[in-house]
Amino acid sequence: MQQANKANKAVDSYATKHNLTEEIGWKKETTIKNTTSATSRRLDIANSEINEAVEHKTGKQYLSKDILSEAERDAKIMENTDWEIRWHFDDYASKPLLSKLDELGIQYTIGN
Repeated sequence: MQQANKANKAVDSYATKHNLTEEIGWKKETTIKNTTSATSRRLDIANSEINEAVEHKTGKQYLSKDILSEAERDAKIMENTDWEIRWHFDDYASKPLLSKLDELGIQYTIGN
């Protein structure tokens, strides 16, 4: 529960810093569905008016099975829809993870 609260606060901080507000269409914890591949994904921040979303990660991130699954679903959604999904890492992302995101065509940023 503490980790979830920390992550929620980090998402709020990122959204505020980058002016991703509800007034201009951004919403937290939005599910995107890809009917072509029957894929759905809950993303941290999304704007369905402009089809953009951000997956926000805190702490050290590695290319785990769960992270790989998220990245592959995001790539499928971008391939089959007009959604653009980017990832943001507050702290650290391993080289294998960043290489996989590059391979899948997912843009990312690191740091504040």
